[in-house]
Amino acid sequence: MWKTTASKIVYATPWLKLREDKVTVQSGEELTYTYVDHAGAVFMVPITKSGTIILIRSFRQTLGQWCWEIPAGSLADVSDLKAIELASKELIEEIGATSYDLISLGEYYFANGIARLKGEVFLARNVEYSGLLDLDVGEEISEVREFSISEVEDMIVSGELVDADSAFALFLAFRYIAQNNIK
Repeated sequence: MWKTTASKIVYATPWLKLREDKVTVQSGEELTYTYVDHAGAVFMVPITKSGTIILIRSFRQTLGQWCWEIPAGSLADVSDLKAIELASKELIEEIGATSYDLISLGEYYFANGIARLKGEVFLARNVEYSGLLDLDVGEEISEVREFSISEVEDMIVSGELVDADSAFALFLAFRYIAQNNIK
């Protein structure tokens, strides 16, 4: 096990921090380990009453491309909200939808080799949406669309949906749906 001997923030934004830890590894060697320290996030898999999944097509500057994803949001700038409250807020903002049936599918660490980012995954059932988006500055969504579960599975397998956070959350949701015989 590594022993942290010092830790400092080397860069910070309102959404994340870049942290540098001085550590002593098991062999006794010392090294600097740098990682992203994130406030946390929520990920929602929206499913309509008819059983379709709603995905968004979002522009990601890190990749310079449009990506199919599920709605998500950061806890960084809403520290006064609980995860489930943020999940409801993000559904309204990113897909113009409401769900009064949010089920937590668990908390997980994403990209744990380079980041400390804990996210809670929700299944948002019986979603009703108006299509009226209320995006934050920096969010760019070109499309909100319904897909069947098999279409989404095909998108993941074919590489059309490349966002690993979304793929993982969808896996959890599809398993929950199958185990609980949800139509």
